[in-house]
Amino acid sequence: MGIAHVALDTNLSQLRDAMVASVLDLSVAGGLFQEIRSSAYDDFILFSVTKIHRSCNSLAHELAAMGQSWDPSQYHH
Repeated sequence: MGIAHVALDTNLSQLRDAMVASVLDLSVAGGLFQEIRSSAYDDFILFSVTKIHRSCNSLAHELAAMGQSWDPSQYHH
């Protein structure tokens, strides 16, 4: 797709830590974190993860709420 730089913003310190280091690799989701890190650093020139305040992440919360109420059977191409 030609995407070379990816920036991930999260309001969760633990998610940020898990995305940039192996601190949670022994957790239940550790394999997933390892795979995401591997893909991100292999597939993109720049991959950054930043911890932001929750108030700055309101759009993500709105999109998540929309996704929860979305009926996949109503999706049309």
